[in-house]
Amino acid sequence: MSISSVLFLVLVFTTFFSNGIQAYIHLEAYPLFAFVGTEEFPAYLKEYERRLSLPLLLPYFATVLSNLVLLFLRPAQLSLVWLIVALVFNIAVTVVTVVLATPVYNRYKQAGKITSDGVRELLRINFLRLALSTWTAETRMSRDPCAIIPAHQDTSQVCMIFGGHSEIDLCCRAALQHA
Repeated sequence: MSISSVLFLVLVFTTFFSNGIQAYIHLEAYPLFAFVGTEEFPAYLKEYERRLSLPLLLPYFATVLSNLVLLFLRPAQLSLVWLIVALVFNIAVTVVTVVLATPVYNRYKQAGKITSDGVRELLRINFLRLALSTWTAETRMSRDPCAIIPAHQDTSQVCMIFGGHSEIDLCCRAALQHA
């Protein structure tokens, strides 16, 4: 398997993984903030931040890094335009985080408590991050699902990993017929 194929698989995996983390934050983590007592809130946030750093930051860094490197080492069947669009949306997640989410989050962290209005504020901002990461993940599969099968590769491996998505299954059948 070529380095560009590995990078592409890293990009796809980390894009979907990061989208799942954003969904978790949106559906579980932020709504639970309102149920933490004022005395426990600072300790809760400290532990929340400690636990979330690895599953959030490491995959996101791998997403952006693999996206950047693929701009120069992309497989022929992978659209350069899509890679640029994906990078813009991936970086937009960072901009939303730094410019919108972090100041609001820090305001509640410094206050040592959060109200239901504060949770709604965090959810509105996180919805934008979730929308950006969902759009990137969905676009990856809907725009060019056959690109997931790198050229000159054992397609049966890729089809086993990513089968189940109807468009990928069609690509797998076509690739296996030509192999």
